[in-house]
Amino acid sequence: MSPLTEAESRYFLKEYSRIEPDSLPLLRFLDEIYSIMTQQIHFGPQDSLVDIGCGRGYFLDYLQRRGHTELYGLDPCRHLIDLSLHDRIRYGSFQNHPFQTAQFDIAFTCHTLHHLPDREPLFPLREMLRLAKKYIVIVEINNTNLPMLLISLLNRRVERNALWYNKRKIASLLRRAGGEMIYQGDLSAGYISGDSRLYRLCRRLGAPPYNITIARKQAE
Repeated sequence: MSPLTEAESRYFLKEYSRIEPDSLPLLRFLDEIYSIMTQQIHFGPQDSLVDIGCGRGYFLDYLQRRGHTELYGLDPCRHLIDLSLHDRIRYGSFQNHPFQTAQFDIAFTCHTLHHLPDREPLFPLREMLRLAKKYIVIVEINNTNLPMLLISLLNRRVERNALWYNKRKIASLLRRAGGEMIYQGDLSAGYISGDSRLYRLCRRLGAPPYNITIARKQAE
């Protein structure tokens, strides 16, 4: 992942600095992700996790409140790191980080892959599989949700490849990267940036806006 341009950094700062960690829509979103993870795999406070593309660290902050301690984050936007909610967030990316093979139980990324310039980001998925002893977790958007599709079109300079993303896309990339899927489904929680009547209506237009995939490295 190449360094962000100043325009991209300003965009991410604008979008994410306005979301408060105690925002009800955000907590519903993170609650659902956490619930699925704990139901589908063994994931407890003793398990280590790295969140790549973590932004301010909303999910890390959420996990820390629930007793998780071995948490780390990477993000390429220095503006967001300056507003970080967790003290183990560092500047970095899938290509640029200090971590070792199988250093974490879980490698996690949310709303990140479609921002990458590569339409077929196999290296990031292979890197997540390399870093994780147990599982990788990917939360991405559904282009089959009409509002999400329109937002992607309006912000295509930074939502670079959002038009291509849905569950089928993630499944295809995983197979090619050497991953074995454990679970895949949609998130019923809505947009993390608001809970107005408009947002609630938007959740009904097409598929839910987000999906979640849990995978592990294919057995050799």
